[in-house]
Amino acid sequence: MEDYLEIYSVLLADIINDSDDDKYDDLEILISELNIFEAAIVEKNGDVYTIEGQDGEEHTGTIKELVEKENDYGDIFEKQDVLDEKYKYQGKIYDDWPLDEEFDNYRKFYPERFFVSQEEAEKELLKFDDY
Repeated sequence: MEDYLEIYSVLLADIINDSDDDKYDDLEILISELNIFEAAIVEKNGDVYTIEGQDGEEHTGTIKELVEKENDYGDIFEKQDVLDEKYKYQGKIYDDWPLDEEFDNYRKFYPERFFVSQEEAEKELLKFDDY
């Protein structure tokens, strides 16, 4: 059985109206997602990992170095799941969609930030104003 190295990310996006109804144009809803990523471990030597990236290339470093590389270049670790999401609407943070109704929309994403631990990423999940 193959072992995997896990890292986490926070991805923030503006929710943009894509419906024909103008009443949704100026809502200013943000979504923040906590994601888990992984890569197959080829070799582990103390704190230094060699992992196989999405492109099939091997990447070597400590978990911190590999997270920095993911932040700088991307496409090393593969997204597995969304663990949590929060919404910001009218200055308040919600666990679920903040409106009583839904509308066609698309997301304008900000740069994704990667973290060594889930705890570190969870702290960033609520920092909507830092983007």
